[in-house]
Amino acid sequence: GVWEFTAENPASSSPSESNASAQVSLLFAWADLLAEGIWPDAPAGSVVSSCQDAEDGSVTAVISTIRAEEHPGDASDDWHGSFAITAKPGPGLGITCRSGLRADETAGWDDFAADGILGNARRRENEARGGGNGAAIAVDLNLRPGERRAVAFALAWDFPVIKFGATRSSRALWLKRHTRYYGQSGNSAVRIAAEALKRYQDWDRTISAWQSGVLDEGEADASATQDRQSDSCTAEAASPSGEVHEAAQPRDPAYTRPHWYKRALFNELYYLVDGGTLWGQPMGSNAGRQHFALLECFDYKYYNTLDVHYYGSWPLVLLWPSLEKLIVEDYADAVLQEDLSLQYIMVLRKQAPRTLQGAAVHDVGSPHAAPFSRLNGFAFLDPNVWRDLNCKFVLMAYRLHVVAEAGGEDKRLLRRVWPAVHAALHYLKELDLNGDGLPEHHPEGSDQTYGLPE
Repeated sequence: GVWEFTAENPASSSPSESNASAQVSLLFAWADLLAEGIWPDAPAGSVVSSCQDAEDGSVTAVISTIRAEEHPGDASDDWHGSFAITAKPGPGLGITCRSGLRADETAGWDDFAADGILGNARRRENEARGGGNGAAIAVDLNLRPGERRAVAFALAWDFPVIKFGATRSSRALWLKRHTRYYGQSGNSAVRIAAEALKRYQDWDRTISAWQSGVLDEGEADASATQDRQSDSCTAEAASPSGEVHEAAQPRDPAYTRPHWYKRALFNELYYLVDGGTLWGQPMGSNAGRQHFALLECFDYKYYNTLDVHYYGSWPLVLLWPSLEKLIVEDYADAVLQEDLSLQYIMVLRKQAPRTLQGAAVHDVGSPHAAPFSRLNGFAFLDPNVWRDLNCKFVLMAYRLHVVAEAGGEDKRLLRRVWPAVHAALHYLKELDLNGDGLPEHHPEGSDQTYGLPE
């Protein structure tokens, strides 16, 4: 994340106030909260904090749970990684750093309060092992009367490994997507923070341009508004990269979205990055196929719950169809898999096979097991007898093909998933026992996702 603060000296530049300069200092502190017992496998005293100088004048505080000299290879556990906080250098900005801070001690805060800088005469603190798990960056500057300055701080982290499984026998290690660009060492937080400070203004402009087609609707003159609305069929389908996909027929040019709806269109995208999001690949698969998944919610910890994703996947279809392709392809692969190992179905009070070939899955797994390997983490009901999942899988595949593959001209996705589509429809047809074109209800009930029977 990047935070930009604006400091202003409100004094006027009149002769009577010509000496009314203002000395301003800002402090940004961070602690490795993950070291507070969240990772039971992390040894005691594994947190190291230090301050590093860069050639461009920037100073970075690094809080690490892995040291390069002690772990010369790549990160191999989910607690191996680092945080970094830094400030953007600039003329007249003094940047100081202090490491080894503790939240329950006041030495660091007293140091800053005394003169607005950290350390003795801007001295960089040496590496602190066994001290606190926090560090801080301070920026001090002098503002002339009427002067305004922007000060930017960045926070980044690099924890390459995801560990799934509640027991050692079910453990599965994955590498996050960013390792394709920053490697697997766990020591790249400094690089990530530096890139954020270098590019955040470009990112901000790009995001604003992307959103303006919706947020500015109705704010300009009528002709400009009509021009934008003439392309309203793609307004919500334009990604930040500028890629556009046809999504619907044009609306009435006189229509303007309510302000609450405009805000919701963008704000509710938060779940794509804050929904227990998984984007990566199993460790050891080299540059293998990527997977993208979201939890149904934090109460129901199942990845890519199919019936929920069927309704909630429009943002991915319209904005980031390449991610939706990963999900649909995983559903297709799951349809063709079979796992006859038994799991206890709570409502039925009996055991049933985990997955049957031809049946669309409820989910692609749980973080408590090995997702994408142990399918159908949901065991409250038996997903293999649900009648609507197969239909929804087929409709999702066809919808993505029409929207994302040049209006249906590109057939690569259909060819990729066709064996699964055929198997899913055949499985569904077998549930039609009297030939009327409709699947019969399962004799034990609970055979669809629309609700439990009375």
